[in-house]
Amino acid sequence: MELFMEKIVKRKKTGLDVAIVTGEITAAVVLGLAAFILIPQIGMFLAVGLGYGAWYLVGLRNLEFEYALTNGDLDIDRIQARRKRKRIFSAHGKEFELVAPVRSAYYSNELKALKKVIDASAGKDAEGVWFILTHIGGERGVVLFQPTSGMIDSLWHVNPRKVMRS
Repeated sequence: MELFMEKIVKRKKTGLDVAIVTGEITAAVVLGLAAFILIPQIGMFLAVGLGYGAWYLVGLRNLEFEYALTNGDLDIDRIQARRKRKRIFSAHGKEFELVAPVRSAYYSNELKALKKVIDASAGKDAEGVWFILTHIGGERGVVLFQPTSGMIDSLWHVNPRKVMRS
């Protein structure tokens, strides 16, 4: 029997995201006006091009993560602006060294200090964030994600000694 579960998580906007979007829009408006004033022959085309570029860059700040769990294989994709998808993590549940909630004693300072971190959660302070300790690109690393309880149960069935459900 094939088991398939998926979940999509939308990344929450931070103050940095708002500042970047504001800067992109401001730069597009200022450069568009300057182009329109300084080069009136093609200024309108440049202003429209800058507006489109700003719209495109602002859209890239909209991040979503899709978790797909198929028979113990976990795949995590990053989706930007609902148009650009990239696989950022893929592994089988048996390869995981530890799976536990971030708000538990298992998420020690040693794990927090690891350099290889994939944050595929809604944000640092989001509810229900779990971590996976595993090898990422040959290095020991941590993957932060927000699975459903069914996903945790499925991972537990694949690797019961390494998934800390409670």
